[in-house]
Amino acid sequence: MARNRSRKRRVAATLLTPVAAFVGLGLAAEPAAAATTTASYKFEFFPAGLPFASCTISIQADFPYGAPDGGRAITTTSGSSSACTTGVTTLTGAEYRATSGEFVTTPYTSTYGTSHSQTYTGVARDFQTYHQVYFPACGCATQVYV
Repeated sequence: MARNRSRKRRVAATLLTPVAAFVGLGLAAEPAAAATTTASYKFEFFPAGLPFASCTISIQADFPYGAPDGGRAITTTSGSSSACTTGVTTLTGAEYRATSGEFVTTPYTSTYGTSHSQTYTGVARDFQTYHQVYFPACGCATQVYV
């Protein structure tokens, strides 16, 4: 009788192993969910000849974006003082592991204006974005936001 129970357990284990492997494969094949990361920061300064300026720097990173291997970085600035928006330069950059397996560091790209968006292709994982704003009213720039 003990022999019969042992045989039944082996048969059950043999039958369940492929099912468990199939379920595991099904779970592993799920695509990664899209992730959007956002943050806002205050940047304050005394511009020459203007009252105190309190600016809001907003950053956003999307991965994947547009395609499974796409990414996007957005930097914007706003504020009630004209020093927050007049003549500013917004910049973005990124680092990531490419679909080729290489680690990629992109140079900063910029826009003379209050918002800059940059898209990236060939992104496999480890997508990290960098954001900065230059304000000519004070001749200063924000720290680099990650």
